[in-house]
Amino acid sequence: MPVATLNARHTFVAILAVVILLCAAPANAHVGSPNVFYEGDAGPYHLFVTVNVPAVIPGVADVQIRADSNDIRQVTTAVTRLAGAGSQYAPVPDVAQRSPIDPHLFTSSLWLMEYGSMRVLINVAGVHGAAQMSVPVP
Repeated sequence: MPVATLNARHTFVAILAVVILLCAAPANAHVGSPNVFYEGDAGPYHLFVTVNVPAVIPGVADVQIRADSNDIRQVTTAVTRLAGAGSQYAPVPDVAQRSPIDPHLFTSSLWLMEYGSMRVLINVAGVHGAAQMSVPVP
């Protein structure tokens, strides 16, 4: 190949690489965030759960539950150990409040009293009966 063709090809590749790098957007993630984001099914109800873990323990965790449909009448939340002693004995659950603006959104506040592997138990009552979901919280 002639030298002029190679130089033109190298120049084109260099310009293309610069354009791609300039067009790349920075990625945002929650790496290192203590918050928990969970998506799953509680029986027939598809839920999106966010647990905002407090900065210090003991502290209050804010729980947001977004339902995929209007089929849910009530949501309750409780926190227990993930495994071991006490994991089968949940305290009396708190009733999550339905948002007056968004009928798919329920919010609740739970006290986290100790460090370790915990879980948030979410009980759902709706048109299709009762169901439960367990969300692990480190």
